[in-house]
Amino acid sequence: MAELKHDCLAAGFEETDFVHFSDPKTEPQAILEAARTAPFGSPRRLVLVDGLEELTPESVPWLKDYLDQPNPKSCVVLCADRSKLQRLDQVQVISCRPLQDRTLEDWVVQRCRRKGKAIEGAATAELIRRLGSGLQALDLALESLVLMAGDSPAVTRSTVEMLVEPSLQQT
Repeated sequence: MAELKHDCLAAGFEETDFVHFSDPKTEPQAILEAARTAPFGSPRRLVLVDGLEELTPESVPWLKDYLDQPNPKSCVVLCADRSKLQRLDQVQVISCRPLQDRTLEDWVVQRCRRKGKAIEGAATAELIRRLGSGLQALDLALESLVLMAGDSPAVTRSTVEMLVEPSLQQT
């Protein structure tokens, strides 16, 4: 979600151009209006609809109206249980399962590289051991670790041990 926010929203306009609905059954008209509203200062308006039990034309009646006349300046994200999806034209389905094992380690390495540093394998393992698989927490920690690494070309295990507190689960 962080990358989607980064791609859609301009700095300073996160509050005006991001709308989150957590109870879609009570606000279908408001969701439709938010999706059709032009962004105020961002490239796109981001509308997140969370809390859908299923994604079918019956469960999301406003979706057909929106898809008949979509706003090219909006990104509408619908979160539903994958097992209760029906094929809907013009809807892209993306599975969002938590990353695990090697895939999670690769994500940490790539994310660190994007921030301008390499990360040692032992540092990656220690970071995941301390923080778990939550991508937001890992990303925030990597931001600090890259800054703390200074002139060093890589984030080391000792830097992780120094900066990242063990999680409650770990202790």
